Amino acid sequence: MDRDLGLQLHNEFEIGKVVVRDIFALSAGNGILDLSSSQGVEITGKIEVLPLGKFTKKGDYIGGDIYREEKVKISIAFGADYNMKAYKSNGQLGTRPGAEADLFLIFGDVLLKYKGISLMIEAANRSTPNTSAIVTDTEGNVTGAFYTGWGMNLQGGYVFKKMWEISGRYAFTNPNIDYYASRQDRTLGVSKFIFGHKFKVQADFTYRTEENADDHLIGRLQMEVHF
Repeated sequence: MDRDLGLQLHNEFEIGKVVVRDIFALSAGNGILDLSSSQGVEITGKIEVLPLGKFTKKGDYIGGDIYREEKVKISIAFGADYNMKAYKSNGQLGTRPGAEADLFLIFGDVLLKYKGISLMIEAANRSTPNTSAIVTDTEGNVTGAFYTGWGMNLQGGYVFKKMWEISGRYAFTNPNIDYYASRQDRTLGVSKFIFGHKFKVQADFTYRTEENADDHLIGRLQMEVHF
């Protein structure tokens, strides 16, 4: 999933000290950079559970523990997304296979933060419940495919008191069709938070291995400013 045009509804309630958030979204399913009309719509639902109470300043929506939580905080979330008559390989993003398909995505994540330490695990699986993910023409030639399969992201980091962070990440995608190749990324990063999460400088190096392709290194240096 990615940015899209639509409507979101957010609700929050507490059961004792446990915070529960339920979120619903109705979207176009085309992606924010594509205003093309589509016959289908996208429906998304998500539930977030914070068993040990709220994070400082909504820190559960930030990767690093920049607020250095004094007590252990945990977020557990799971959800599902149904994109009807999608015409891009990844829903909002990707190539156009030349056909439409319903895309069903289930996903979940767990986040833990404590005194500068952050640990996160994310996983997702996408399928095409009503048709094959492979697209062929009238003569049976493959013209494209929708990306189906599953992937996982595991990452951890530590934010020092002077707002420097070191972090590491291991991520992989494992498609269930031969049209796409499996991929693994191993990343080491360094970040400097100047004005919290709103102004930061980051650098990272990724070692990528991909099926049927040469291994290679990816370096990145970026500065982010949020208003």
